[in-house]
Amino acid sequence: MDSRVTVFCLGLLCLFCCSSLTQGELVLDCCLKVSNSRIPKNNVKSYAKQAKGHGCNIDAVVFTTKRNVNLCAPTEQGWVKALMTNVDRKLKWCAKRKFQPKLCVGLQA
Repeated sequence: MDSRVTVFCLGLLCLFCCSSLTQGELVLDCCLKVSNSRIPKNNVKSYAKQAKGHGCNIDAVVFTTKRNVNLCAPTEQGWVKALMTNVDRKLKWCAKRKFQPKLCVGLQA
């Protein structure tokens, strides 16, 4: 009888630890706030969209710079949409040239 209780308690402990680890990871991967400061287009190599309700508390666009710094921007701003279009255009241009030109160094496909 004692072994069943021990196994049950061990299972609960394991479940608790696993759920707290995944919750902690989600917070680290999300933007907690956004900045309205414009980001220079020559510094950006990629972007990703963050959706509210999919593990994060706010909608945002996460731009990654050539120095691997993540910058969070609001999704509804015109300059953000223009920057996303610019990154898409640059990646498409570089992909056609197999990322060989100097302009394409450091970009992520």
